[in-house]
Amino acid sequence: MGNRFMSLLTGALYNKTPSDLRQDDFAIEPEITAKACLRNLRVYELPISYHGRTYAEGKKITWVDGLKAVWVLVSIRVRGR
Repeated sequence: MGNRFMSLLTGALYNKTPSDLRQDDFAIEPEITAKACLRNLRVYELPISYHGRTYAEGKKITWVDGLKAVWVLVSIRVRGR
């Protein structure tokens, strides 16, 4: 759900639609995405097989990480760099 929202937000802010964000630190993903979009870099996506973990299995990302990602996307868009 979080990645879908981030992809939707990225599409709305930058007119690009990435479908997968994969780094360990969630905040770096939107930063890379935003900066690549601002520079009109060509992004190639490769399909992957993925099954998300549950919290019981060790999922560590929370809604706080999502808020941080939204902040990064918006702040880079506003600053334009």
